[in-house]
Amino acid sequence: MDYGFKEYDLAGDNMFGYLPEFKDYYIELLTLADFDTESNSNDNVDFKYHIHNSEELKNIRDKYQLEKIAGDGDELSKILILMYWVSGKLGHGNVMPPLPCNALHILSLIDRETIKVNCYAIATVLNEVYLSMGFRSRRVHCRPYDAYDMDSHVITIVYSESLRKWLYLDASWGIYITNKHGELLSINEFRNYLEIILKLD
Repeated sequence: MDYGFKEYDLAGDNMFGYLPEFKDYYIELLTLADFDTESNSNDNVDFKYHIHNSEELKNIRDKYQLEKIAGDGDELSKILILMYWVSGKLGHGNVMPPLPCNALHILSLIDRETIKVNCYAIATVLNEVYLSMGFRSRRVHCRPYDAYDMDSHVITIVYSESLRKWLYLDASWGIYITNKHGELLSINEFRNYLEIILKLD
């Protein structure tokens, strides 16, 4: 499959709002906002996942024939196909999320009328689609480090057993991120990759 960014092109990035004249500022923010992914504290969050055969998740899977949509390919193929299915079904717009904000309600609204939904709603749908198919996934709210930047974005991360890591998936724009070797990246890897690209540019 030839999906996503085969190598992230920062210079041509209109989607993430990159402004070349602020390059040094971006590098400084990435440096200041450095964080340690390893923790020795007892503050780690204990995630519990719905069993994919729970009633709510089974309803999503059965109503939208997700097993058929995902196909018979390998794990990564299914992850990407499901992301593209959600991206193609839901149009992105800067609007308030519908209530209740869950996959069945949002998808039923889209089935009845042509409406736009925001990134929070789209990430919610993709998260529940993944959970219904037995993947471990989470919705992640990405907030800027800059106190004067009021914008934010919501994406989905899904755990790949074959790659043994969490992957960055953005169904609002129908993308995932890879490095120059074509390797899919996690959020942390994407962030580190941005810093490398900025310093080399």
